[in-house]
Amino acid sequence: MRTIILSFVVGLFAYPGILQASTVIGGEITYRYVGDSTNINHQYEVSMVLYRTSRWSIAFPPTEVPLCVTSSCFPDITTIMPAHSGFTPPGQTLDDANCVITNAQKMVYRTIVTLPGVCHDFRFRSSPDVARVI
Repeated sequence: MRTIILSFVVGLFAYPGILQASTVIGGEITYRYVGDSTNINHQYEVSMVLYRTSRWSIAFPPTEVPLCVTSSCFPDITTIMPAHSGFTPPGQTLDDANCVITNAQKMVYRTIVTLPGVCHDFRFRSSPDVARVI
């Protein structure tokens, strides 16, 4: 067993390629009611902002991400949130002149969701595939 582990560790350090990663360093999901302006009850605009670093990688974030809406009152809703107008991978570069984090970008995704009714515990969730090793 030790031989296998030692061989793996030696092989990892002897790997001639370069491993690079791109990770999300922060994010937020917000929503606002738009049913008054669209005349559609229970309609919300959902936005997700992801902050990521490309310090070690050229891997780009996706142009669309999944959005899941859950509650105890209704079946789950799954939809796709496309990149918001003006945002294409790798995203908007953030000014890092006075910041410790370098090579940071911001990606914004937005969609309209019509909820099936009134419930006390709707939750908006997403798990985009933006942390990958290349």
